[in-house]
Amino acid sequence: MATHKKKHIKNNNVSKELILCSKSDGECYGQINSSIGDARFEVRLIYNNTLITAKARGSLIHGPKKQMLEKNDYILLQKDISSNDCKYYILKKYTKDDVIKLKKSGELVTVNNSVNNNEDLNNPSIQFEGDLLINKLDDEISIDDDFIANI
Repeated sequence: MATHKKKHIKNNNVSKELILCSKSDGECYGQINSSIGDARFEVRLIYNNTLITAKARGSLIHGPKKQMLEKNDYILLQKDISSNDCKYYILKKYTKDDVIKLKKSGELVTVNNSVNNNEDLNNPSIQFEGDLLINKLDDEISIDDDFIANI
């Protein structure tokens, strides 16, 4: 019996190449808002801030090269062209270094201003009667420079 067998080398060849979005294939960038379950995620599309449901492809969640998808991760999405519904599939998860490279190259442009404006419209401030009186008192109280100098 042969006791010296050649050892098996694991396939650790992970491509470090940065995959960019191609608009012709129906791809776009997104950010995970929450996990729904069954490899489905609620994703905010970067280019128009709409919320969609996307399903992770099998090689992302199964096998030796599986990746953990968490909240606020940036991902590459592909729209399912074969169906009439608005279905998206998650193709790739970007690392923090990849996100920095994408932002520097101008590929990943977030729409921060419209997000803040939408939050203000969705959550209007509520004022009660007592708040109005406090605001009026704050406006009426004025501090003179002479008063501060005497202290």
